[in-house]
Amino acid sequence: MGGRFRDDFRKNGVPMSDPITTLSLLLEPVFAAINGGAPADPTVRPSDRADVQINGALPLAKALGSNPREIAERVIASGALAAPAADAEIAGPGFINVNFSRDFITGAAASSTFALTLVFCIARA
Repeated sequence: MGGRFRDDFRKNGVPMSDPITTLSLLLEPVFAAINGGAPADPTVRPSDRADVQINGALPLAKALGSNPREIAERVIASGALAAPAADAEIAGPGFINVNFSRDFITGAAASSTFALTLVFCIARA
């Protein structure tokens, strides 16, 4: 079963703002902080168990010689997922399954609509 919002990411064949990229950008400073200030990729991907899965705890834990579930717990405890996630849970060795909140999806749709309107207005000028 796919994520509950995955099919809503397109309206009339036009992709909305990319929520995966948005979530990745929100998480980059969290992963960098856990990595002692050095950049670390959160690795956010579509999931068949939730809207997205954050996989970056596994390679970061390996690099730090740490437990990936503990890294995932730190990511959730950071609060960075509070606004975008309706729920987030740790699965397996340290994956974080995230279902997006309606407000997050609505915001992505609104920014996409604004961007498309702006492009349309510029093209007509």
